Amino acid sequence: MKRARQRLATGSRSYRVVTEPDALDLARFTRLLQEGRVAQRNGDDRAVSRIFRGALSLWRGEALADVTPGPHLRERVDSLTETRLGMMEQCFEAELRLGLHHQLLSELGALSARHPLNENLTAQYMLALYRSSRQVEALEAFHRLRRVLDEELGIEPCLRVRLLHEGILTGDPRLDTDLVDGLQPGRERVTALRPARQSR
Repeated sequence: MKRARQRLATGSRSYRVVTEPDALDLARFTRLLQEGRVAQRNGDDRAVSRIFRGALSLWRGEALADVTPGPHLRERVDSLTETRLGMMEQCFEAELRLGLHHQLLSELGALSARHPLNENLTAQYMLALYRSSRQVEALEAFHRLRRVLDEELGIEPCLRVRLLHEGILTGDPRLDTDLVDGLQPGRERVTALRPARQSR
């Protein structure tokens, strides 16, 4: 019978917990994040969706929700939360390319409401609504974003979101199949679904 690996190692002034590589959800999440990024570089949207969904399923509520964090731990929690949100945006982007806009509506609607200053999430939600034949709601989402950005930060939506809005208004056929990339000739080449300004 194989001897169980020692879990608690003692030092001269401390204890150290020894774990298997995938014993902690955080380690598994980090590994899947790296695998998903490789799939992104390879242009494999199905793999991106599968891997990132697997990583996101490891989350059960907020990070370290049952711990009262000090300043250093709070910084770590914030970093993990930001990484998770970024992974979700990248997963949505891959799934929009796969034509899964109907399945994303509820999730994107809830997240864009929770992060009203996040232009990227709102852009993804607008595109999913538009592709689901809900043009009026897509335009309403843009105007909500525009209003909250003006009230909170005194700024207009970024160029790529404005181009998406114009494409929805005009029924640009490229929105049916593509992510928003350079909708107007002669203007800066942009992609509406790449990370926008950080939400606050």
